[in-house]
Amino acid sequence: MLPTNPKELAHRMAMWILLVLICSVSIKIMLIFDFNKRSYNHIPGHCKFMEDMDNGAPAMQLLENTGEVFIVSGKRKETKGRIYVYQSKEENPGTKPQELLIQGKDFDAKNFHPSAISLYESKGRVILYVINQNCVEVLIYNRDKSLLIHRKSICESSFVSLTDIAVVGPDKFFVSRESWFDDGWLQTVELLLFNSFGCLYYFNGHHASLIQSGLQSPSAMTVDSKRNLLYIASMMSENIKMYSLDKDLSLTYRTEIALLSSPSGLYVESSSGDLWASLHPVLHQYWTYNRAMEEKKVSPSQVLRVRIQKDQLSWVITEPYSNDGATLSASSSVVFSANRLLIGGQDARLLICDVINPQIT
Repeated sequence: MLPTNPKELAHRMAMWILLVLICSVSIKIMLIFDFNKRSYNHIPGHCKFMEDMDNGAPAMQLLENTGEVFIVSGKRKETKGRIYVYQSKEENPGTKPQELLIQGKDFDAKNFHPSAISLYESKGRVILYVINQNCVEVLIYNRDKSLLIHRKSICESSFVSLTDIAVVGPDKFFVSRESWFDDGWLQTVELLLFNSFGCLYYFNGHHASLIQSGLQSPSAMTVDSKRNLLYIASMMSENIKMYSLDKDLSLTYRTEIALLSSPSGLYVESSSGDLWASLHPVLHQYWTYNRAMEEKKVSPSQVLRVRIQKDQLSWVITEPYSNDGATLSASSSVVFSANRLLIGGQDARLLICDVINPQIT
């Protein structure tokens, strides 16, 4: 029976509205953090672990013409930062990568904790650009001596909470900024509020400028230089945005690819234009794993392959790999080369899987 007192009626209506809002927000949080999901294990072929990767592989980059995969390790401050190279195109590449020694009088090895990598190649010269906390380290690869020569560090006041880098020329690159705050509880609160404070910066060789703002938690990025496309993934929105990369390096929005899973790493296959993504399919488990960092905590892993069609506005998605976290936790990077799938965990292990049927995987 409805109350006759106007004040009591208003009070009840306010309570019901508040209850509806609380239920709405609760359901939204449950869906975003994947409390309704679980992972089912399957692999594309025989899989084995890469040796000496106890501190994870949060990012990888493939040099297409040689098959060399550059792997960064040691993202967390309590571990030692390293860069490895792995020969993916050899007939029997084995499971042991080669660590690259880093030389340079201004290089601070103690505070080197790489989290993302991109490269630029010209006339056989290979330059690596590696995100190290709030700076980008520029390293020249010496293949004959298996070492990296530190050329310089690029640090800008806007380089805060960087998640990924995409090089488009010598000392020219895009970097994605995940949030306004750098780290800690303020960043956690910001992400929980689903604010779109993420942004994209372009460094032109001299200074960084804001290119795109209003991005929600940009977590990964890659460039398809053959087709002049830039892909930016969002962990909280569970999608990948596609942009055309114009000659003046300005961006034109093309489309958005819904994944229904949280992407953390991207790789584009140059020959086909296929997009590979490593993901956190159950986000609340990744959140717990990332904050707790206990051995008993696991986070499911997933790899999706997005076959971009000729019109570049449609696609077909398949799932080559999925694991509940018992084998590989928190998949954060992926590379596909010579019918082998490399999947890097954020803090531990790197998996190499043979892809038996690459045409349908």
